[in-house]
Amino acid sequence: RETLIAFADQIRLSRELVRLDCSAPAPEPVEDFAVRHPDPVMLGDFLDRMEFRSLRNRVGDGKAPAKDGSAFAARPKPLTAPVISPRYAPQAVATDVEAQTFDPDRYVCVQTIDELDAWIQRAEEAGVVGFDTETSALSATHAGLCGVSLALGPNDACYVPLTHEHEPQAGGGGLDFGDAVDTREALTQIDKPVALARLKALLENPAVLKVGQNIKYDIAVMAQRGVTVAPYDDTMLISYVLEGGLHGHGMDELSRLHLGHEPIPFKSVCGTGKSQKSFRHVALQPATQYAAEDADVTLRLWRILKPRLAEQGLTTVYETLERGMPATLAAMERAGVRVDPVRLRSLSSEFGMKMVELEARAHELAGRPAHGRGP
Repeated sequence: RETLIAFADQIRLSRELVRLDCSAPAPEPVEDFAVRHPDPVMLGDFLDRMEFRSLRNRVGDGKAPAKDGSAFAARPKPLTAPVISPRYAPQAVATDVEAQTFDPDRYVCVQTIDELDAWIQRAEEAGVVGFDTETSALSATHAGLCGVSLALGPNDACYVPLTHEHEPQAGGGGLDFGDAVDTREALTQIDKPVALARLKALLENPAVLKVGQNIKYDIAVMAQRGVTVAPYDDTMLISYVLEGGLHGHGMDELSRLHLGHEPIPFKSVCGTGKSQKSFRHVALQPATQYAAEDADVTLRLWRILKPRLAEQGLTTVYETLERGMPATLAAMERAGVRVDPVRLRSLSSEFGMKMVELEARAHELAGRPAHGRGP
């Protein structure tokens, strides 16, 4: 209270500084700020001068500018259609099977080894599989693996729970001496070492492409368990190569842009704030719908975005610059950074002597002692 009273004038000034002035004069009529088709001649000339060849090809030739430059005098017409071809528009939604509505009730919770073997066989026959991990933490190094989801087509996805358990029961108000017995039936799950052995064969199979979203995290999680995920594609990186800074490249945003679908939010499954629980404690039915949908969305996005790399001539950019980064960065994070203390002490001594020399030189140039410790 005292602070608000003491600084009242500054607070009022700050409010005025951040408030938009709706009555500020505009240099042109408001109608002139409407989005319009760019003048093809002016745009083409600019792209030629900037040597933006790929964009130049997408814009087209337009009309040759008049010799007197009158082509720049005409006012462009208001925009009534997308400037960019629909196949390149970031808001374009999927067609065919990718545009099928999502049906979470069709997702399968895999709880037996026979079911898992059947899914793995189908993935091997398909040659490509959507893949995602569900964990108990954001840090891949410390996260516990709760389960793995796979997708083979629209609404054809499953979740393999590995370490789910009942949520701890709330206390009844009495003293808890740690001897309470949980009488709830254990969750049916495949033995984790057995499931991981089966999944390892699939995830390391060179004939099966694993498709993930931000797959570096999944690579790191599985590497902690002795599994090397390869080969793989990453829809986040593909989207970044295609559309860069036009929008974000998280799964939820890409799903809205390209599939017209809002994925199940994490908070609806695990809660928020103090009431948030670990994914390990989520019941298998909602866990399956959430996790399998992630893999389903990822595979649908891949089927839309991957062909565009070739269409836009960006396959080489993705393959040579981006595709290998997830595995490389995950390996670097696992290895960490080695510090050589002997070399650091040596460098510290060298820098110290150099600083003394520079300070003496500064005094000499100044003709008197000067403070040389500043930045």
